[in-house]
Amino acid sequence: MQDSDLLLRLPTVFAAFKQLSQADSASDTQQHRLIRLFDRPRGFHNALNPGKLETLLHEYSRLAGKLRLQGDFIDIWDIARLERGELRHAAVLAWLFDANGSHGRGERIFCKFLQRLGTPERLEIAVPHSGGYSIATERYPLGNSESRVDIVVDGPDFLVFIEVKIDAPEDDDQIERYLTLARDKARVAAKKSYYVIFLSTTRSQKCADNFAAATWIDVAKAINETANCSGDFGDRILRQFARHVSRL
Repeated sequence: MQDSDLLLRLPTVFAAFKQLSQADSASDTQQHRLIRLFDRPRGFHNALNPGKLETLLHEYSRLAGKLRLQGDFIDIWDIARLERGELRHAAVLAWLFDANGSHGRGERIFCKFLQRLGTPERLEIAVPHSGGYSIATERYPLGNSESRVDIVVDGPDFLVFIEVKIDAPEDDDQIERYLTLARDKARVAAKKSYYVIFLSTTRSQKCADNFAAATWIDVAKAINETANCSGDFGDRILRQFARHVSRL
């Protein structure tokens, strides 16, 4: 490929970078300045100016270096090596859904997630007005050692089981077993309602009462609908996780 051909392809690269940057909803002044640089090369096809290109790339290098020193390129989920580990993802999800989680969003992420699934209205209403609910991971309800529940949401009047899947297939009778277990656990604990949510990379086709099928895209959208656009540390790590799970 000749140098002129390579240069003429730069606008495509710049446009892709700009789109990726905007997807993170960056609002930091330095980040915006970096993004705005990529609006400039649109005239390259008509008039290629090597001097302006050199200035552009120099400014990009300077701003990118400053952002790197500030830590704006850090992706903690990549560093934590979540990869495709189901238990690791379940632990992060439990943190996101915890009304007392250090993310500071209260129960909003969990409520947005439930709304996307079309769960019964009584459950959606109960969550934010429950007076508090607890979340636990890797639990064996009623001492059933054959059925480990990835996430259990335990409210005053409701019970939610969430099964987390990434690469593992859906067992033939797994959902039925969880529904039976949730019903029995709710009865013993005197809960008014119970629900089982099956979360996987592709939406389960199972249809049953007290059951909802979810995908990781639902998780990503619930996070993005809740996160602010301030560009602060909390927002960045939430959006980074949303971007990560949307690619599972």
